Amino acid sequence: MSADGKSVRSFAKTGQITISGQHSTGWRNLLSGTKLDTLAALVLRIINTMKILLLMLLTLASANVFAQPEQIVLIRHAEKMAGKDPELTPQGQQRAQRLATLLAPLSPGRLFSTDYNRTKQTLAPLSSKTSVPVQLYDPRALADFAMQLKTYSGTIVVAGHSNTTPELVKLLSGHSVSIREDEFDKVFIVNWKEGKAVLEKQHSN
Repeated sequence: MSADGKSVRSFAKTGQITISGQHSTGWRNLLSGTKLDTLAALVLRIINTMKILLLMLLTLASANVFAQPEQIVLIRHAEKMAGKDPELTPQGQQRAQRLATLLAPLSPGRLFSTDYNRTKQTLAPLSSKTSVPVQLYDPRALADFAMQLKTYSGTIVVAGHSNTTPELVKLLSGHSVSIREDEFDKVFIVNWKEGKAVLEKQHSN
């Protein structure tokens, strides 16, 4: 019988393979040893690392899902002069100072304005008092802006116009409000209690 035949017969009886008169361990014994232990340890290390990464991803996802501003304050610009892209009147400048005094204690972390002199100047005293820069937003894309605002945390102040501010209030809170052309004092504060938007109304007179 050939050496191969003897090896097969020997394996059938003993569970070991005989090659050229030397014994090598069978398949069961081959599944143990230093190399297998090292491989098993490596696999366990990879599995544990994947678990940690998955937990981190779930934590970040949960933070994004449940992140919500503490409150969003929405105002119309103060009294303005006539003309194209007008600046504030002296009365409007006084109102801007009152708004800064009213809103600074809320410690806003973000200030947003449309790209017009009257809205930027309305937030200028508050920006100076809190050292928070004024960021610009597009009043023609209020739905997208409302979604963006909801992803932030803390207190946010938004300066807009007699038509855009009520629309933004509606998008954020579901409440309908209005601002007359001669009204500049209304202050709307949207916050959330148990996941439900609550609207508070104040004034800057």
